[in-house]
Amino acid sequence: MWGEDAHLDHPLSDFYFNGVGNHEYGVLEVGGGSGSGLFTYSVSPLEAIKQRANFREKTLAQYVPNNSAIIEENSPYLKALLPSTPDKAKTAPPSTSDWNGDEVEKIASTCSNTVVVTHSNGVNILPWADHPNVTAILAAHLPGQEAGSSIVDVLWGEVNPSGHLPYTIAKSESDSSFAPIQNSTTLQNTNDPTAWQSDFEEGYEFGYGLSYTTFSIEKDISLTPLFNGDLSALPADAKILPGGNPNLWEVLYRISITVRNTGEIGATVPQLYLSLPKGTAQEASPINVLRGFEKVYLQPGESRNVTFQLTRRDISHWDVTGQQ
Repeated sequence: MWGEDAHLDHPLSDFYFNGVGNHEYGVLEVGGGSGSGLFTYSVSPLEAIKQRANFREKTLAQYVPNNSAIIEENSPYLKALLPSTPDKAKTAPPSTSDWNGDEVEKIASTCSNTVVVTHSNGVNILPWADHPNVTAILAAHLPGQEAGSSIVDVLWGEVNPSGHLPYTIAKSESDSSFAPIQNSTTLQNTNDPTAWQSDFEEGYEFGYGLSYTTFSIEKDISLTPLFNGDLSALPADAKILPGGNPNLWEVLYRISITVRNTGEIGATVPQLYLSLPKGTAQEASPINVLRGFEKVYLQPGESRNVTFQLTRRDISHWDVTGQQ
């Protein structure tokens, strides 16, 4: 194992409250500020991996800090654990893995089976993701006091991962860079939703996620209207409540699909995306917008019907002229 994120180097996350100390040392289990928390105990990745490796394979798990000079050449297997601390956003681009990311290339150049684990409170650019020796990337985010246990459960196959990204990871840092706003009068007015992303190249798209098993979704999709007659463009007038017109939450369509597990036991998360028809506000809206998702646990060979509901709000767009 390599990396300062592998071990427990702080007093149960106390440094997130007092704002002092070397935050890059020690496993990153929680965020800072109002997202902080004091633990009664904490299981580091180093502790959990050593215990699991000794129990299952009777092998020795060794650990080195951030010192690539002492990494053995031609190492058969190595886990690099990288923290990206909340306070680093003050001095470094928020999308980078601090200076640890540069070391992954050095590690992978000598280790043919490099598994990278990141603990981060946000997006990390992964410039080494296409390296042939980087065989797996586990974005563990902020896992809490059982950080180490959760990692080994996935790495050793005790738990089948089914998470999906709640954001898009750019291919390189230049794809996600932005200019700090010095004066709001410098903002440019545009109706082109891709104006700021014309040269954007994605590394991993929103909703991306891998599993140890495989699933299939049947091609036949059932769409059932739940209204009578023609659908009006605007909702019926009603007293405005928090969230807007309550009629916006009226369910108008029901969509059903069949999901089948074609591999081992595990879970999948079907996602429903919607595109606005041409001639509406499509030009100023994303091409695809997420309108539903559902986690489904399935045994090998098992299939199940999954249903999504679309409200009026889900299929509506804002009319800037009518202001409704």
